[in-house]
Amino acid sequence: MRQRLLVADAAGQDIPLTDSARTRSMMWLNVIYILIIAACLALVAVVLWVHVNLRERVRIFVMQQAKFVPTKEVLNVE
Repeated sequence: MRQRLLVADAAGQDIPLTDSARTRSMMWLNVIYILIIAACLALVAVVLWVHVNLRERVRIFVMQQAKFVPTKEVLNVE
């Protein structure tokens, strides 16, 4: 029993293991941050792509509808 307590105490004071765990934790935190930033950038790219496509479709639709509008001749009124 005493041997197990000594091993547990030595393991708890092992500084390189603690530093390794802290480094691994920071690495995963950075990976998560990078994934969040990448997801936000992808979302912005998709929103801009949809916006540009819809704007172009609306422009084409308005140009097609303008063909059917009867044109009125403007008389020179003084």
